[in-house]
Amino acid sequence: PEPPDVPLKKPSPTPGASRLVIVCYHLPVRVVRDAQNNWTASWGSSIIAKSPSESIADSRETWWAGTIHGGLNRRQLTDQDKDEIRAVLLKMNCIPVFSSNSEEGYLNYCKRILWPSFHNVTVLDQCCAAWHERAEWDQDAGSSWSAYEAMNEDFRDMLLDFLRAGDTVWVHDYHLMRLPLELRRRDARVSVAWFLHTPFPSSEIYRILPYRRELLEGLLHADLVGFHTYDSVS
Repeated sequence: PEPPDVPLKKPSPTPGASRLVIVCYHLPVRVVRDAQNNWTASWGSSIIAKSPSESIADSRETWWAGTIHGGLNRRQLTDQDKDEIRAVLLKMNCIPVFSSNSEEGYLNYCKRILWPSFHNVTVLDQCCAAWHERAEWDQDAGSSWSAYEAMNEDFRDMLLDFLRAGDTVWVHDYHLMRLPLELRRRDARVSVAWFLHTPFPSSEIYRILPYRRELLEGLLHADLVGFHTYDSVS
């Protein structure tokens, strides 16, 4: 006779073993106040959010780190708000990053320069495109680059307070291309991987990108760099 179907028992994370820390600009959670004015959090629909089934978190202690979003005005958060949010997210193995540099670094250098460039849209295309709000021609992007660097350093400082020897840090996307270098400068005991969720620009576009050398310098300190397609690798 056929043996009965027995569901496979998922292995539990081993206490004290090396941990996986998934780092992304936005935590894959939504943080809001409930009817009693208490902070609450729930998992979002992001592909890197904790899954109820077939998750790496079932076999390895996994943490998530990033900023909070979802319509929340971070500028109006008090220190007490931040402490309460940290306590709520701690139960979900999430670590919030409260960076004073995140708004300019994200909205300007990330969204106005990196995102279009990584989709092979030049700054000149943006200035002249009818489908886009008219943008200023800015080849230097100096202040937004400084904010981008500082934002990556804020992520580094938060992680260094949490990481321990043997942990693996999995960094996601173009917002944090300097983070592998920033971590290596302070602590070489952890493994660092970086994965890009967008196309990588052609060499013709990348060579005119402001601070392109500094971006690559950041990535070259990762143990593993991943792309969506073989075309991006080449």
